[in-house]
Amino acid sequence: MIPAKRQQLILTALVERELISITELTELLGVSHVTVRRDIQKLEQEGCVLSVSGGVQLS
Repeated sequence: MIPAKRQQLILTALVERELISITELTELLGVSHVTVRRDIQKLEQEGCVLSVSGGVQLS
């Protein structure tokens, strides 16, 4: 799955749940923790999300 698609899925999951753990995202997306963290970092740089201990939430 391409990064843009994963990032969109992360945002969609956050709209539904407001806060989601890294572990839940790895299971949802079928990728490693490193990949999820990289996608979260990109979304955080764009001002879409806030990284929190063990997870992510909408900003």
